[in-house]
Amino acid sequence: MSFSNRSNASAPMCDINTTPLVDVMLVLLIIFMITAPSLVNRTDTKVPLRGPSQEVPPKPPIILTVDVQMTAGKAPVLALEGQPISANELLARLRLESAKSPDSKPEINIRTDPNASYEHMAQTLAIIKRSGAEKIRFDELNPAGLLEKSAAAAAAQQ
Repeated sequence: MSFSNRSNASAPMCDINTTPLVDVMLVLLIIFMITAPSLVNRTDTKVPLRGPSQEVPPKPPIILTVDVQMTAGKAPVLALEGQPISANELLARLRLESAKSPDSKPEINIRTDPNASYEHMAQTLAIIKRSGAEKIRFDELNPAGLLEKSAAAAAAQQ
């Protein structure tokens, strides 16, 4: 017993399956129902335009170099930009440099002698922190091999 009306049962079926079409249409309908209210309720905003006269080039940062050098004695020698300075004078000069431009604090580059102790380095760092400096970098005063090269160059000149 067959439920087919066709005379030829081996012929291919030519009906269109409408289920995927209905699924896609329902998804599109839901998407449009969600986005349509946002298209109707618009908010006008005024965005300020930046003209060429308003652009201000950034100021280059002030970079100060503090050297911590060890001497034959136990006390280290501090130097600001290559000039020897005491700890109190260093604090006063760093505060003065910070006061010159309150919007940008100076950057401090600390160069230390490889033989400097932790105590001396911590004291110097505390002085710099009390001055209000926020950007601090560390460097080695005499990198490995630099002393030997400079000594060899001085000996070669003599």
